[in-house]
Amino acid sequence: MRHSQAALDDLRRRLRATRWPEPAPPDEDAWAQGAPLDYTNLMAVAAANRPSSTCRSRWS
Repeated sequence: MRHSQAALDDLRRRLRATRWPEPAPPDEDAWAQGAPLDYTNLMAVAAANRPSSTCRSRWS
């Protein structure tokens, strides 16, 4: 699958603009609201900062 540079730039812009919810209370199960917020945020930051060539080779 091929994606244009504009599409990748738009994805990065949207990832960086994500509004994150408040973390779950400490006494609540970390997975009670889905994937842990810290993990999800880390994955979004990594994807937003990944070089275009890495994205293209991984998803083509």
